[in-house]
Amino acid sequence: MAEKYIGLTELAADVVSMIQNVASGPIVIMPTTGDFPQPGFLDKLYIETQFNKMYIWDGSAYILLSGSGGGESGMGNIFEYDNFAAFPATGEIQSVYIDKSNGNLYRWGGSAYVGIGGITSLATTSAAGLMSSTDKTKLNGLGSNATTSAAGLMSSTDKTKLDGVATSANNYTHPTTDGNKHVPANGTTNSGKVLKAGAAAGTYTWESLAATEISIDGTTVAAKFGTAVSDARSATTLLNVEVRTSDPVSPAVGRIWLRSDL
Repeated sequence: MAEKYIGLTELAADVVSMIQNVASGPIVIMPTTGDFPQPGFLDKLYIETQFNKMYIWDGSAYILLSGSGGGESGMGNIFEYDNFAAFPATGEIQSVYIDKSNGNLYRWGGSAYVGIGGITSLATTSAAGLMSSTDKTKLNGLGSNATTSAAGLMSSTDKTKLDGVATSANNYTHPTTDGNKHVPANGTTNSGKVLKAGAAAGTYTWESLAATEISIDGTTVAAKFGTAVSDARSATTLLNVEVRTSDPVSPAVGRIWLRSDL
């Protein structure tokens, strides 16, 4: 097992060097507590060399780790392991544990290891924390601009285009007032019919026209050519008005034609 432990009362130059090599980032070493920065950082361990004591910053003040210091009983130790998985199942309350793989510092909280500074859990969408390897891989993949098939960063060209789009530009609602409506669907049962306006504004239906509904020079076809037209129209075929230069020979009942040469 890759393990080292050093009595805190015996911290010397070689020990300080070892600590700095293992986790130079999270550890701050100062001659006295008066030299500690104000405020401190939650993710760092502070060592005072004058009395060989260790402190952590709790957000408002420096807290002395139990057992550190030359004149106190229950002397603590500093342990270093290759990784967090190599830590012993049960730790010592007065000691500090160093994960050499990433430099993170821990203390034994009585039932589990607690990161010094409290940042040991992975970040979520609602809480700050450490970055997982999965999220780091995703972040590494955002080094190039996005394409139509791959996520990425937004280019300055695309940002300019986006800024040029007005708010709710695609939020179009077609008006439904009279004169703005679409032609109603004709389906399969309205062949040969015409679009007929209803009595109410904006209402239209597919209908067949009766002879009484067609006017020529102000006179309806039924009135102008007799009721036979209306009877033939309603009984058999659709109304058909023909323009000719001569009269047809033996026209069928209900047939209508107009002479353009007269």
